[in-house]
Amino acid sequence: MLSRKWEFVFMQAEAQYKVDKKRDRIERQILDSQERAFWDLHRPVPGCVNTTEVDIRKLSRSGRSKQSTCNTLVIQMEDNESQLNNSNNLKTPNIREVRFYQKPGRRRYTQIKDYLKIEISELQTRLSKNVLKTSKLAESYLQYYGHRYYFIFWISL
Repeated sequence: MLSRKWEFVFMQAEAQYKVDKKRDRIERQILDSQERAFWDLHRPVPGCVNTTEVDIRKLSRSGRSKQSTCNTLVIQMEDNESQLNNSNNLKTPNIREVRFYQKPGRRRYTQIKDYLKIEISELQTRLSKNVLKTSKLAESYLQYYGHRYYFIFWISL
């Protein structure tokens, strides 16, 4: 069954090749320009991923944020209320267990202090950066929808 389908596909490809070969140069240039115009018109919106240029499986894998196994940290906290309620005036520390998840792709930190320092520094650098200026974004949207003004009816409303 598959061999018949393969033969059919192969015959179609050969026929298409012969037809393309017989076309004259002007027709080929017209078809190429039509194809370029189509892709110029149907390119993705600025900020979106062009799936023809990027492998969608690789992109979907990189976008996932998997948390790694959790590390457990035991913290001893002194609680004033527990000290007041204690009749012997002995300090009884309140033991609390805290779990945190490290991001994937990082080396394992045994001390939570080291991990949190790096996390804080990364977040501070992200806050200091301006990712995309609004003027550039507005300009790219105007250019994008300027090309499509005549073809999309709701833009002209």
